[in-house]
Amino acid sequence: MHEIKKSDKKEEAYNRQVKYYLYMLEQNGIRATGLLEYPKLRKTQEVFLSVPDREFIEETKKDIGNVIHSETCPGRIPKPKCKNCSNFDFCYSNEV
Repeated sequence: MHEIKKSDKKEEAYNRQVKYYLYMLEQNGIRATGLLEYPKLRKTQEVFLSVPDREFIEETKKDIGNVIHSETCPGRIPKPKCKNCSNFDFCYSNEV
């Protein structure tokens, strides 16, 4: 599993993304390791899926399921990074 990113600004999120891909491959019988590459920085990082990573992913999937099946939407989280998010309009559309 090889993922290429422009910068390491969101390195933790990129690591989690690759670990999720590794988790999904593992669920389908494929054991693999990941590679995060930042060509502009000339940096490469190997990514492995650990037992705590699997537990975190499974707990996160349960949390997502709870949100999906909930009768109410979760509240907005006003954070600076939200301004550049692709879902900004969805979260801040002021719908009732």
